[in-house]
Amino acid sequence: MKTKEITLVGLKIIVLAFILFGLYSIDFLGLSPSASLRTGLEEARTAPATLLLISALHAAVLSWPILRSRWMGWRLISAIFLLFYGVTTLMVAIEAVYLPEALPPDLVLILVVNGGITAVIFSVLAVLIHGRMKGDGGPREPNRRLIMPWTQWIWKVVLIGIVWVFLFIFFGWIVVWLLHRRRGRNGVITDQVLEQTR
Repeated sequence: MKTKEITLVGLKIIVLAFILFGLYSIDFLGLSPSASLRTGLEEARTAPATLLLISALHAAVLSWPILRSRWMGWRLISAIFLLFYGVTTLMVAIEAVYLPEALPPDLVLILVVNGGITAVIFSVLAVLIHGRMKGDGGPREPNRRLIMPWTQWIWKVVLIGIVWVFLFIFFGWIVVWLLHRRRGRNGVITDQVLEQTR
């Protein structure tokens, strides 16, 4: 990529980050949480720098598959929506079943609805801003990166699964550790585990 193209992509990512920042700040359906949850949400809204950083990271990470994809238009929008909504919203809602302390059930509905609306709007705007709505009409070549022996497919899928489980457990442990630390339990999860085993 040339310097001009890199600058243009960077500017597009910055624009998408501010759009996503605005979308994260909106309660689309006016679903107000219960009084016990308002304190946590107000704390999140008082940290706009953190929300802007998260928005910039999401915009940059989602721009990469948009720019590298061979797909165009609504097919690409659908793929980006599934990726964005699945990772940022559905995974969190599923984890709420296992960690109700981290995300109370009242908040799950708000998260799922607002996350879905945010994902739809952002996916459409991201594909539009990156100019990937319409193809150039040229012939499409087969994707040579996906042509490999079945043994290579198997070990790659197994490796991805192992890495995913490790990351899931590691970051889950961090969330639980932070929850216990926030509640003033010295921040050490092993103390609680030891107390339960005695």
